[in-house]
Amino acid sequence: MTTDPVSPQQRRDTAALRAARARRADLHGVLVALEAALAKPVPGRVDEWCADVHEALVEGSATFERHIAATEAPDGLYAEIMASQPRLAGVLDRLRGEHTTIRETIAATLVSLRASPASADDVREQVMNLLARLIRHRQHGADLVYEAYALDIGGDG
Repeated sequence: MTTDPVSPQQRRDTAALRAARARRADLHGVLVALEAALAKPVPGRVDEWCADVHEALVEGSATFERHIAATEAPDGLYAEIMASQPRLAGVLDRLRGEHTTIRETIAATLVSLRASPASADDVREQVMNLLARLIRHRQHGADLVYEAYALDIGGDG
């Protein structure tokens, strides 16, 4: 009897999973950048503050689009999970739905920022709601990976 030199961890470390881990770290960076932009002082500098938040959100949007491309690609994480764990189809559908909702929320928030908002508090509230959606989405993704691979994808990056 020969032993398999490949550990269970290595068998689970697929290209799709590595890409998802990288996109997860990128999304964490988006959360940090958006929170930092929101935390800047507003009095006497609303236009500058809006520009900073807008810039962080544009970057965040591009990062989120890369996340969607990596997870929903024909050779991406969702396809890999569906092939090996069809019981998780409902979870995959929910995550795809979250992609749509978050994408729409980002677009609406960018419109709000371009429209010279009536109040920075309104924009902060809108972006904080977006941050909450992104955080929940990352958590749902980590739960999916754990269910599919019995692997903790990591919480801080």
